[in-house]
Amino acid sequence: MEERAAVPIVLDCDPGHDDAMAILLACGLPDAELVLVTTVAGNVPVSSTTRNARRMLHACGRPDIPVVQGASRPLLREAVACHEIHGKTGMDGFDHWPSLDSPVPAPRGSVLPQPPAGGPGTPLDAVSAMADALHAAAAAARRDGSPLPVLVATGPLTNVALLLRCRPDVVTRGSLTRVVIMGGSTGLGNTSPAAEFNIEVDPHAAAVVFEAARPGAFEAEADSALGAAGGAASGAAFDHVSVAMVPLDVTHTAIFGREQAARVAAMGEARGTPPDGWRWRAGAGEGVPAMLLGLLSFFADTYARVFGFKLGPPVHDPCALLLALRPGLFACKQSRVIVEREGVCAGRTVVDVLGVMAPPDAEGAASAGGAAVDPAAAARTGSAGADAAGSAATGAASFRGAAGLWAAAPVVSVATEMDVGAFWDAMLEAAAAVDRVSPLSLEPAAKEASA
Repeated sequence: MEERAAVPIVLDCDPGHDDAMAILLACGLPDAELVLVTTVAGNVPVSSTTRNARRMLHACGRPDIPVVQGASRPLLREAVACHEIHGKTGMDGFDHWPSLDSPVPAPRGSVLPQPPAGGPGTPLDAVSAMADALHAAAAAARRDGSPLPVLVATGPLTNVALLLRCRPDVVTRGSLTRVVIMGGSTGLGNTSPAAEFNIEVDPHAAAVVFEAARPGAFEAEADSALGAAGGAASGAAFDHVSVAMVPLDVTHTAIFGREQAARVAAMGEARGTPPDGWRWRAGAGEGVPAMLLGLLSFFADTYARVFGFKLGPPVHDPCALLLALRPGLFACKQSRVIVEREGVCAGRTVVDVLGVMAPPDAEGAASAGGAAVDPAAAARTGSAGADAAGSAATGAASFRGAAGLWAAAPVVSVATEMDVGAFWDAMLEAAAAVDRVSPLSLEPAAKEASA
């Protein structure tokens, strides 16, 4: 397998069954260096998402990774939750979590300074932790020639919006150049007919994040940052970020079905020798495979009951993490996106798939960043094929003047397709790696002598 340099990841999430899978992926892949987890209210209240993040990190053998609690409610709306999908705790389906003080094999050490873990605090604690982690990771990347950090958001975007508003220096100093979100849709929603859950929960925050992709979005802050101590290495300040969006259209292809369940169940049969000083647990219902099967079986039941998914549940959030790490597994299209903030369609991501409303020019597409656009892949996007998009774009001049909002709409890298087989290979690779360091699967060998 090609060796990849590890990408520093700041993960903002609301665990959640599929957020838990994103944490596992970030802990288990060699090309990810998870440096911070921040939590937000979403699938369940923020106190529960924080507890779940800590539980999952410990289960993955990485209790050293800080968890900082963030926003308990959206910017302007009332908090909602999704207990009908994620249960009372947010991670129903598995109860054998190790205590947070239980021993783990020596965790993989971080090459980056770790920001301090916060308590309940305020949302600004999470904002400060995110800013500190991004600055530290970016400084290390520029010093060592390693990848710059990526902010991956798999929940409502409240924390990320607060970061961009309260700490624009992460953008202007070039410490945050890329945000990858799981959210939105180019068509139908899930928790409303028009909107995907993460965007619907806090559409105002989502609008702030998407608009950060517009060139000049941070022009005023960038101007004031020029010449400031600690500026970007180039001596120039940055004025926007790249935003990539992994919508429902793509995540609904990441189905955890019978084949995937069988692969997880077989993990325990090919473990080999445990690490020195440890032994494999032998109890029923123990181990990383049992955790995965328990969580995802519950997820499958609720998705079948609520949404009618009969072949298994879609595992949304790891898709965004994988795009941050391995963009070559995705086809993406640069598209203008507007977020509906109010009304019956609040939370809808209106994506100009055909490019009929002021389609991005070469300069705009380049500035949008994200994964490279593959012209061949564009031809595989169904009704929005390359020829259709091209003819629509050339004939759209009459629309542009009539829709001034679109001329200023941000250009976002929208994932349109994912290599599903490679996705599940990555998930199983990460699960096997986590299994070898997890207190769910391992216990100190000294217990054998004292038994």
